[in-house]
Amino acid sequence: MTIYKCFWRSQKHLFTCQFLGQRRTCVGGGRSRLTAATTFTLLGREPRPCPSSFIPVRFLTISSRPTHTVPSTMNITNECTEFSGKDARDIFEKDFKLYNEFISEIESETLMKEVQKYFKGLRYEVDHWDDAIHGYRETEKSNWNEDNSRIIQKVRETAFTKSASSQLNLVHVLDLAEDGYIKPHVDSVKFCGNVIAGISLLSPSVMRLVHVEQKNIWANVLLRPLSLYVLQNRVRYEFTHEILSNETSSYLGNKVQKSRRISVICRNTASGIATYE
Repeated sequence: MTIYKCFWRSQKHLFTCQFLGQRRTCVGGGRSRLTAATTFTLLGREPRPCPSSFIPVRFLTISSRPTHTVPSTMNITNECTEFSGKDARDIFEKDFKLYNEFISEIESETLMKEVQKYFKGLRYEVDHWDDAIHGYRETEKSNWNEDNSRIIQKVRETAFTKSASSQLNLVHVLDLAEDGYIKPHVDSVKFCGNVIAGISLLSPSVMRLVHVEQKNIWANVLLRPLSLYVLQNRVRYEFTHEILSNETSSYLGNKVQKSRRISVICRNTASGIATYE
């Protein structure tokens, strides 16, 4: 069971917050079931309106306000990330970034509308060419409509600095079925460089990253819809990453039920070395 500490802001009122892709009205001191298998208890002796945001003990953030732009200095590395220990934390502080609510609900809908045109009528595949994915559909796109081009550009500007080497023009779009999952793997160095940046759509999921040689160094990341993750340098090369199946998907001891999930992924070239703010 996860315990939350509530921090008041100036306005006290009921609000609707988003967690794991679902919305609910929060009242401190009571219980609210977020998924069929997950119950959280909020601190507080008597029911009262929740603040506009509240922060859990172990780096899990819920925000009641959508974010339409991302400040250049925004880096919430620890948010929604569970570490095996200090060694993992130190590596991820430097080479992993997670931006919750990187895009808005409206931007998510515009992306979905465009990619859905391609996926309509296609069946989900069971086997992948490198045996890394089960239950998926995928495509690569270089041309986007005007609205979505701005979203892709925002990803590029956030994940790559202007001094970074060339980025792959093709954007990878991966559609995972509800029963789909991604097996532990390290992206081939033949096809992409030291940066992988992906937007998560539709469903929450858990990404597990494990050090290739030292299996006791790992991190679990809760990828909420609308978020952007960035793997770079040591995290990109030295850790396998995977999207857990529903049979094993959990975060901080709580089950995370994944439904259909789409990711929109940008990468740089295999020979590229990118730098970061």
